[in-house]
Amino acid sequence: MSHKQSRLDDPKPFPKRVKYTTSRPAVTFLKFKYIIILFLLIIGIIPGLLGLAGIYRASEKELIEYKGLYFMEVASFTAFQVEQILDNELETIQRFARLPTIKNILIFQNENTIKEIEHLRKIIMPELARRYFVTNIFNNSGNLVFSSMVGGQVSSLDLSGEALADVMQKGMMYVTDVLETSLPDKQYYIEIFAPIKEDDGAIIGMIQARYTIDQLFDTIKNVTIGRSGHANLIVSTGDILVCPIFPPRSHKVGAGLLQKIAKGSPGWAIANDDGHGSSGTIVGFSPVRLTKKSLSYNSFENKKWFVFTRQEPYETYESIKKLQTDVTLYAGLFILLVFGIAAFAFRQIVNAQQSHQSEVVYKEKAESIKQILANFQQLMFIPLEEIRKGLEDIEGEESSREFNRSKLKKAKKSLLDMNSLIEHLAYYTQADRYDMEPVDLAKVVNDSLSWLDFIMGRKHIAIRLEKPEEPVLLRSQTKLLNVVVMNILLNAMHSMDNAGEIKIIIRKTNGWGVCEIQDHGTGIPAEDMENIFDPFFTTKKGRKGHGLGLSVSRGIIENHGGQISIKSAKDEGTLIEIKLKLWESN
Repeated sequence: MSHKQSRLDDPKPFPKRVKYTTSRPAVTFLKFKYIIILFLLIIGIIPGLLGLAGIYRASEKELIEYKGLYFMEVASFTAFQVEQILDNELETIQRFARLPTIKNILIFQNENTIKEIEHLRKIIMPELARRYFVTNIFNNSGNLVFSSMVGGQVSSLDLSGEALADVMQKGMMYVTDVLETSLPDKQYYIEIFAPIKEDDGAIIGMIQARYTIDQLFDTIKNVTIGRSGHANLIVSTGDILVCPIFPPRSHKVGAGLLQKIAKGSPGWAIANDDGHGSSGTIVGFSPVRLTKKSLSYNSFENKKWFVFTRQEPYETYESIKKLQTDVTLYAGLFILLVFGIAAFAFRQIVNAQQSHQSEVVYKEKAESIKQILANFQQLMFIPLEEIRKGLEDIEGEESSREFNRSKLKKAKKSLLDMNSLIEHLAYYTQADRYDMEPVDLAKVVNDSLSWLDFIMGRKHIAIRLEKPEEPVLLRSQTKLLNVVVMNILLNAMHSMDNAGEIKIIIRKTNGWGVCEIQDHGTGIPAEDMENIFDPFFTTKKGRKGHGLGLSVSRGIIENHGGQISIKSAKDEGTLIEIKLKLWESN
């Protein structure tokens, strides 16, 4: 029996694919891109910079306030220490004035007075001399009765003055302003006057003690704030009594700062003239308040004492300048970030446009491939049918040997299987018309492997299958899923020349059934990856295929609502992953 030559014997190459999109986007789309980028820059940079400026101003204000409050706390604590020193000295002199020996010197006759003075010099004065370098006792007439300095220059006091009248008439204590000695090495001191009273309260004299204020000076000078910060003791006239930098009373604070300090309550301010040649200085201040209620208002020459702390502006504002630098840096980084986001958005828009163009191309190709596959099925059916009938005729010949009959039966079965596979391609053109059914993924894989067992045996290809014990039921269509698995397995076998292993993993994950098929063949070059799912695109040489396998597989999987992805590298093999919804999740 003669048969016409099949058109499958010499397949012609498919024509070159046509590009359906242009490389240049529409003018309107270009304008739209630039409008979006401009909008991102406007809404990103301007509010962001305004926000950073606001943060800087708020942070600068808080930092200045923090510095001011800290300087105020240091000034308050230092003023408290000064108060403690003065109160202790006043209390010491007052207790000394109450001693019986002091009273006896003023009450007894001359011979008894001499005994009390000797007692005073031997027992009491050595202890007293450690704190006061001069101590004098006067009677109620102002005449000197006793002095710790032998040959003391003061013999009497003028009691007509208001300050000493407070002591002798009102029984109050009196403290002079800061005085200084005429010695080459000057000493600074204050004089403290306290009344001497009898038991019935009558004032019979007064005690005068000169107290060197070295301890008070040291208390002020020992205060340090950073590298250049220090404390100062000033009076209400603006004179600076104690300063670790300049001599006493050699400089004054400005009138503006003095007005704020003289209010009499702790606080802080920014001074235009801090008495040290600097302006814009943050200073803290606090009054010195003595707790002795019996202290004369004429004490300290009617002047009030204050402690104020300062620091050189360059050091105070170092942290603010650092903040300014940091904010500037952050602003620069923010602008770069916004431009980066804008560039990313621009790239995303371009990618979206390219994706849109690719989608249009894919849809056009898919529509074309449906028509081609429909024609292909019709063209292939007739020659295959003729071959099948011819084999049946040969099988029926009486002269045929049993051995040949067995061979022909196998050939017939193979041809029928091929015809079945070709018929499966027709399902792709009408995949959306088939009802979904539960499909055992492991069974589909095993069926495909059994059909390809002869080829794998000939090429010495081993299969390693990993699957769960329970079935993985997919929402699919059995025959179409067979086509997908067969195509991928055939591609894997063709990529390996001789020997090798194909690894198949079946698993469940988050409502999906997954099948991974990995080979260790020649792999796919990077430049071919973007076209790997295109119809008629093939990396195979010779007549191993026409580039329909992956394209058909992708169409079937996506029509099933699934996903197919591929990872490959040249000479490193290929991994293809198929994901379909589990039947139970539907």
